[in-house]
Formats: sequence, C-alpha cells, structure tokens
Amino acid sequence: MRRIGNPYDNPKAEGFMKTLKQKEVQGLTHKDAANARKRIRAFIDTI
Repeated sequence: MRRIGNPYDNPKAEGFMKTLKQKEVQGLTHKDAANARKRIRAFIDTI
C-alpha cells in the first residue's frame, strides 16, 4: 500500500478488507479481543 486513503493504489488489499468487514466483523459481537482475533484468524485461514 503506497498512499493512505487511496483505494486505487492497492485494490487487492482494499478488496480483502472490504470482504473481511462485510462477512466477519460487521454486526458481530465478540466476547473479548482474543475471541475476535481467533475468529478473524480462522476467517483468513479459510480464504
């Protein structure tokens, strides 16, 4: 990623972050930060 806030610099990274937010993070509640990290790590491993 080169320039902050420019989605056209790195579309793959921006696309991944969008998918992560939409499918795993947004709207969910986690017990604590450790649980959130565990779920996000599992999500990334399955992609």
